[in-house]
Amino acid sequence: NLVRIFAPDVARAYNLSAPQGLVEGVAVYRESRYEDGAGRLNAPLFTMKMRAAMLSDDPWSLTQMMEPPAYTQPFNRFYIGGAHAFKAWTERGDHPNAAFFRDATALHSQFPFLGFGVGLWTGLGQWPGALDDELRSAFQAQYQREMERRAPFTDTEVVAGETGHNYRRPYWVSADSVVTYLHGYDVRRGFYRVHAETGERSLVRVQSSTEDYTYALSRDTSALYASRYVPDPWVPTQEVAEVERVDLSDGEATRLTENGRAFAPVEAPNGDLWAVQNDGAFSQWARLDGPDVQPLTQFEEARFKQIAPSPNGHTVAVLLNVEGTQRIYRIDHHRRDDVRLQPWLGLREAIIYDLCWGPEGRYLLFSADLSDAVNIFAFDPPRPPARQVQAEGDDAPDSDESRPYQAWRHLAPRMVYPTVRYDPDEADRPTAQRIKKLGVGVGVGVAGNDPLGRWRYEGDAYLQDGRLWGAATVQSGRWRLRPSLTVFNTPETVPVALEDSPQSARVGLEERGVSLDTRLPIRLQSNVYQSAAALSLGAEYRQTRFFGDPLAAETTPWRDRVTLSPRAVWGHRVQQNPRDLVPNQGLILNTSAEIDVWTDDISPSQAFIGTADVYLPLALRTHTGVRLGAGLLTQNQEAVIGTSQFVPRGYEDVALGSGSFLRVGAEVTQPLWYIDDGSTLIPFYAKALYGYGFGQTMTALGDEGASYSSVGAGIGLEFRFFYALDFDVQIGAAFRLGPEDIDLVWR
Repeated sequence: NLVRIFAPDVARAYNLSAPQGLVEGVAVYRESRYEDGAGRLNAPLFTMKMRAAMLSDDPWSLTQMMEPPAYTQPFNRFYIGGAHAFKAWTERGDHPNAAFFRDATALHSQFPFLGFGVGLWTGLGQWPGALDDELRSAFQAQYQREMERRAPFTDTEVVAGETGHNYRRPYWVSADSVVTYLHGYDVRRGFYRVHAETGERSLVRVQSSTEDYTYALSRDTSALYASRYVPDPWVPTQEVAEVERVDLSDGEATRLTENGRAFAPVEAPNGDLWAVQNDGAFSQWARLDGPDVQPLTQFEEARFKQIAPSPNGHTVAVLLNVEGTQRIYRIDHHRRDDVRLQPWLGLREAIIYDLCWGPEGRYLLFSADLSDAVNIFAFDPPRPPARQVQAEGDDAPDSDESRPYQAWRHLAPRMVYPTVRYDPDEADRPTAQRIKKLGVGVGVGVAGNDPLGRWRYEGDAYLQDGRLWGAATVQSGRWRLRPSLTVFNTPETVPVALEDSPQSARVGLEERGVSLDTRLPIRLQSNVYQSAAALSLGAEYRQTRFFGDPLAAETTPWRDRVTLSPRAVWGHRVQQNPRDLVPNQGLILNTSAEIDVWTDDISPSQAFIGTADVYLPLALRTHTGVRLGAGLLTQNQEAVIGTSQFVPRGYEDVALGSGSFLRVGAEVTQPLWYIDDGSTLIPFYAKALYGYGFGQTMTALGDEGASYSSVGAGIGLEFRFFYALDFDVQIGAAFRLGPEDIDLVWR
């Protein structure tokens, strides 16, 4: 309760720290009980994945039902498994009872370090191992009975298919080949041509897609009309669905809309282009008019799913969801700027999905989940009924019922929290005798932001060593340049050498000042290959002075400096498939500098570090990552930057002085085992085990520059701890070429 009062966001996150599969499973279970047939637990496309998994040779474990997978499809496995597990536990008795969840979460909230497995034992009276065995046995028996009841099954022949490959919406383009959208573990997503006899495929174009994967073949079969999300170059979180024409002869794509919010495009019988356009939470049928999109309907609470003209152009079928009911409609009246529809076909206890006309235009084929399984149906259209759906305009809200968004109305603190600072009070050398002790600092912090992120602030104040210290930051996201302003006055202790003595001492260092930072994120390309840049510039004015023993009661004079800190990151055509641990292609440049442009009687600090990494696509099928890297470091004696990640592995204890240093190297990363499993009793989830090998050399640029080189190999493990904390731990051995010894390395 105390946390909820002072930090509601933390309290919400704390309450949701249970396994995500169980948290989302509760939501899916509840939505599926509002009314008969509602919710994902009553949707065959959702439940069939559970049946397929539990009847496979490798059924899901309890942990796999509870945790989001990192490298294994389906990536919503925790939704599916968590919902079915929660349903099974809730409906154990004669009447649904979810009291176990209340008891389990109550214990987990009080003792989160125990893991949720102890909570399940408290609520259900069984340890996770027994629950795992019970769920597997129950699901397998239930699904086996269902399969026997549904038998016999239609014989099928696989044209093309490999583990992890997903083919979407194939269209015949010749007597022996189809064009289809493909995405999967080891392929770059896009359009491919597939031979219907051999299954061999060839790339048409690497292309991203909207999540519906609804695209159409042109009437002359020379091109595809598809949509994808195009990002705003200046707003990282904004993407707009745009329509493109993909030429099947050369794979070239031409953008047809601008800010269209359009998807599911199709060529009309008269040569126009139709599409579905977003309209708030719903959608409308629209026509492309140059780069603009003109709506042809004004339906209320309707979602257009697909528009399907027949091959002869005489009939247009429309898959439309009206107030939650999804049926097939057909055009009753059509003018260039207006259409009216009438119901054509609906199933009382099933949902109709995809539409496809037969080659002659007589039969309309569609898929539907009649009898709790998705099957394909052929519809021989009768004479259409006389009813029609009238187009009605949306009721616009009165102007006095809405007001412009004002960020200041939402800037109340979202978190008030205690802060504790502690100085270790330890000398840097065993012989040190005189130490400045800051002791423990206690204070309070505050943070907040408005929901749209236009303004954010945070700060803290604490009492330490008899004085009040603190820092405060204000940041804005209103403009393309995202500025932030920070003021600070903070203490720390640093080692100093005593005059005429081999001993060292530790004294207090007070630092105060103000800093102004600006950031500019830019997205240059986002269509399978990603290109982006992030530029920032920091300017800081700070004053420093020493205080405390061994300086007696006096403090040193203030020393002033103005420092500029430019930083830039650029990624060019970076691409990474779902099972790649590192990118399989692309260039990443990273540079940063720290330059004192003005100082007050003290030596200025100057440092620059830049790295370039090239990823090579040498083995996509095995997900082997190959990286070639180079780096340049330049610094003077006064610079204080960390270099442990710059020097070759095995030389982390080498202190680089002033000068310039060049580093080159290569690294190979090879996945060994996509584990994607773990323990529910101990909150540990292993993602992937991999091996790596490296070779690096670094040389000081100068007349007598030192050189450091190493080669080595090791293993790494990606894992998740306590359901939310992700780690990537590497351990290996580096053979150092200079001293010719082996050093244990880890990161």
